[in-house]
Amino acid sequence: MEVGIFRLVLDMNGKKVFDLVNNQDYPAGKHSLSGVLPEILPPGNYLLTMRSGQKILRSIQIVKG
Repeated sequence: MEVGIFRLVLDMNGKKVFDLVNNQDYPAGKHSLSGVLPEILPPGNYLLTMRSGQKILRSIQIVKG
């Protein structure tokens, strides 16, 4: 079974500032994801959030210097 995954970059107030992946399908199982923050984002603290539908799968804080 495949599920649609969204990877979003949010500011620390929870406002979406960038979509890294928008509804990409992944088969069930473990996956390794990598990426680079867009240069247009100013330095600061952000949340990288992965979700499927309305369910948050994982959220981590990242710092762009």
